[in-house]
Amino acid sequence: MACEYRYVLRDKESSFYAAVEAEIRKRGWRRVKPDSSRFHIMFGDRNKKPWGQLGHFVGVTQLINYYRGSGYICRKASLTRALHDYGGEYRRPLATWFPETFIIKPGEEQESQERVALQRRSTELKERGQSIWLAKSSGGAKGEGIEISRSVDELLAFVDTQTQAHCLQKYLETPFLLPGDRKFDMRCWVLLAPDYSVYLYKEGVLRTASEPYDPSDLKNITSHLTNHCIQEAHSDAFGDFEEGNEMFFDAFDKILSTRGSSMNETILPQIKSILLDCFDALRMKVEMDPTIHNYKSFQLFGFDFMLDADLNVWLIEVNGAPAAAERLTPTMASELVDIVIEPVFPTMKGEDQEKGEGEGEG
Repeated sequence: MACEYRYVLRDKESSFYAAVEAEIRKRGWRRVKPDSSRFHIMFGDRNKKPWGQLGHFVGVTQLINYYRGSGYICRKASLTRALHDYGGEYRRPLATWFPETFIIKPGEEQESQERVALQRRSTELKERGQSIWLAKSSGGAKGEGIEISRSVDELLAFVDTQTQAHCLQKYLETPFLLPGDRKFDMRCWVLLAPDYSVYLYKEGVLRTASEPYDPSDLKNITSHLTNHCIQEAHSDAFGDFEEGNEMFFDAFDKILSTRGSSMNETILPQIKSILLDCFDALRMKVEMDPTIHNYKSFQLFGFDFMLDADLNVWLIEVNGAPAAAERLTPTMASELVDIVIEPVFPTMKGEDQEKGEGEGEG
């Protein structure tokens, strides 16, 4: 029996939601015009979420692929505030998994509380041989506009020439390095379901540097910043070590095994703990009561981590509208449909269809 479910696609730039669209169309869903109010699911534009368009389909509790208020952890400054303002108890101390971060506004008084605290902390850490900081725009993406320096004064002067707040964050000076002495960051995809269950996708990707890590040369950005756009644009060695400078978890696990460790034993437990703490901190800031709004939300997040030389996991930032690695996209899209859409709007999918492999965490 064919379903009669309808969906709206307002974000035509997302390759991931194009894959989700392909998956639900295989299951009988029909696309309607973007301005329609009679739909079951909206795949919204990441920058223009039409909340007022929701809740007008009588008798249907609609779904949308964003949580209202999720921006609190998806912008660098608001993530810092949310984590520090959380009134609950973290599973592990915040200082053990989130780098020290100070929010600096352009043109504010030099004696402002945040600047004074930053200068004091910078002096303390310099005495311990830890002197590198970086400045990141709160709304920046793809590594754009990041400045790295051993001089906090230099970074403060840079921020004062900008138009929006920046995070001055302690740089991880002793990262775990890949063969070739190269840095990397780790992208994990995380699904927040309508019932606020958290699903961590089993597969993730390391985004790798093309050049050896060299803390003595902070101007060589391809040694320090692992964003794809920066590596591809600025390094002649892009792709020399891994295709597209991407290493998947199975390959990384082999490297960890040489250290007597593994993803399952050492890395993933830390990641899961951080995820649950982040969503606990976010929970009071998002609207999720369908009795009031007559809709439910779900959202795919990209969490970016780094590892230090002792295999401690550090949260770097959170992306609220992430792309997925090309080889993973079809499976991830199918699993998202199975986890968050099929239970609400069942299409009587065949029993032999492969089930989702996300790891649920309440």
